[in-house]
Amino acid sequence: MKRVGTTTPWKNIFWVYGRSGRGKTSMIRDLMRRLGEKHVCFLDMEQFLTKLVGHIIKQEKLDSFLNYYRGYNILVLDHIDPDLAEKIKSQELIKKLILSFIKDSNKKVILISNTSPYKFRKLNFSARDCCYVGLRCPSMEVKINLLNEWSERRNVLIKNAVKIARTANNLFQLRGLFNRQIYETIP
Repeated sequence: MKRVGTTTPWKNIFWVYGRSGRGKTSMIRDLMRRLGEKHVCFLDMEQFLTKLVGHIIKQEKLDSFLNYYRGYNILVLDHIDPDLAEKIKSQELIKKLILSFIKDSNKKVILISNTSPYKFRKLNFSARDCCYVGLRCPSMEVKINLLNEWSERRNVLIKNAVKIARTANNLFQLRGLFNRQIYETIP
């Protein structure tokens, strides 16, 4: 996978963080769709940990756990729980698995969290391997573009897009206001 518009390859790990509703998960899903990336495993961190614990209970090797994911080019782990910050051994194990996964050529990992990655002391990566990106509240331009895109997808006309965009503090609110606008206009 290459950066859009350049020939410089991505770093192996991309960690996106920011408050709830900033569009982290939507941005990553949209990026995968736009790049046409078909070999993506998109998991909630809880699902990943549940599968990992199952492997450990069965006393299977960690390499066999990773074999399942090796068919994918990109592993996306969403909702990295802030409680994980207190679990040093779990962080060390997850880091070991991530580094083992990316050692294969062209394998990438995308981590998504509401919490700053710097709170996970043992799950930090070198600047050589990882790009950390903090998302802030979407700009007016982004919110209006999203409203227009959602309107086109549903083939509806949205009134007061600027007012709706100004009112919404995050993407959850924006989506809710968009849906309310649509359903209020249905006869």
